[in-house]
Amino acid sequence: MSTLHFGSALLPSGWADDVQVVVTDGIITKVTPGIAPEIHDERHALAIPGIASLHSHAFQRGMAVAG
Repeated sequence: MSTLHFGSALLPSGWADDVQVVVTDGIITKVTPGIAPEIHDERHALAIPGIASLHSHAFQRGMAVAG
């Protein structure tokens, strides 16, 4: 288990300050906003969620049809 602390983080409810994130076996198990950093926390300034791959070649289909 590891504990991370972010000065600001983008959560589903919006931006939050002083966010503690607990990671267990590589999985986020707890997110708590409004928590001051603790001595053993790994500290970071900012956290934003990862974005799923939006990679697409749809434009190539459009070019093939138009050409």
